[in-house]
Amino acid sequence: MDASAAAFQLAAILFILGVLFLALSVWLRLRWVSHPVDTAAVARTVRINLVGYALQLGGAIVFLAKVALPVATVLLVVSGTWLVLCVQSRPRRVHVESDTIFRCTREEAFALLGDPRKEPLYFPETERTEVGSAGEMAVGTVIRGWVRIPRDSSHHGLYLVAEEVITEYDPPRICVTRIVGKSAQTRLVFNAVADGTHVTAVYDSVIEFEPAVTGGVFFRGEAERRILKSRQAAWERARLILEHPAV
Repeated sequence: MDASAAAFQLAAILFILGVLFLALSVWLRLRWVSHPVDTAAVARTVRINLVGYALQLGGAIVFLAKVALPVATVLLVVSGTWLVLCVQSRPRRVHVESDTIFRCTREEAFALLGDPRKEPLYFPETERTEVGSAGEMAVGTVIRGWVRIPRDSSHHGLYLVAEEVITEYDPPRICVTRIVGKSAQTRLVFNAVADGTHVTAVYDSVIEFEPAVTGGVFFRGEAERRILKSRQAAWERARLILEHPAV
């Protein structure tokens, strides 16, 4: 077997393996919608997807190196440049800020919004929560939540089981939580104003390297709009509870 035949055979093997990995990742993603998955399972699926793309890209470069070396060189340089860009945190940053005013006391607003256990009452996506440790809410308390993230152009849809840990807790002023194992953080700040309580929610996260490489950075804006829409829906549900309590 000459060198060209060996290269073509290697390219074919890499391409076929890439197809298999991508098919596996698609099957796993389809299960996300109906089967609860944790953050570790999501990360594994994303890595499988990345390996699939990498194998196909490798196969294409090996093939082109034999039939069109300049094209293979350009593809290799572009791929390397893309990886370097994706390493940077700035293009992967997700930042969403929203605020509103509730006609209630700061203590009442914090009792609802500052208690992660009560998220199912007003957050559309959160189905239920449970506390991983006994006692009152405090720094270090872990809350597990079952969340359904709807499908859109930035997301395949997901039934996620995730854990949040309270990293800052100062009733009735501040509650900060972070998703365990992730960079995602939500900061809630409560300030008393003349006509009620002003609440600000700030969500900060960074798209992880693997999903960024496979195109996640292109949907950063869509992800921010989805998060903002969800928060605004939560504000309105919370308003009904705080300003129009059932008699």
